[in-house]
Amino acid sequence: MIIVNDINISSDSSSLDVSIAAPVGEVFVSGSIWTSSTYKSLTTLIDLTSLMSGTLLEVFSIPVATIGETAFNGVFFLEFTTDLGTTRTVAVSNLTIYNQCILDKLLKVTLIDCTPVEVNDCNESEPSTISTINTFLEGLYFALEQQDFLSIQKIEICIQKLCCNDCGCTDTTNTDNLTGNTIFANAVVKY
Repeated sequence: MIIVNDINISSDSSSLDVSIAAPVGEVFVSGSIWTSSTYKSLTTLIDLTSLMSGTLLEVFSIPVATIGETAFNGVFFLEFTTDLGTTRTVAVSNLTIYNQCILDKLLKVTLIDCTPVEVNDCNESEPSTISTINTFLEGLYFALEQQDFLSIQKIEICIQKLCCNDCGCTDTTNTDNLTGNTIFANAVVKY
């Protein structure tokens, strides 16, 4: 079994740091990364093999430029394979943008006839989605703890849709990594 010593997104979301160990007698031959919207698509995988040394123990950083983004925001799936075919897939996240989405929506809530209503970026009133987003976010935390990849993918895509509207999506300029999960000593840690 591939041991994950540590996989985490840096505090400024500019890199994803990896420390993994292959079973005795095996060496790593490949690594890949996906987002939720591209997970397991062979045409959109980003090959990490060039960042790896092909040894039993791999310690390296993935710069955010590798994935073509400005920050590691959201959920990322990593998969590593050894020369004897041992494979390990893990999910790691920075969910600060979704917490920011909830806060942004809270600031737009008004009460109309004792019912919470959001005023969207188009200056239109619509039913509040805050509790729905929060419920999905809690579900995403649970799916990440369980490393339930299909649920992680589906839930994050739902949150992305709920945090976006016809006039523009949630501001993603906040790149601080304040909430999410990391993997340390082969266990998922929520923070």
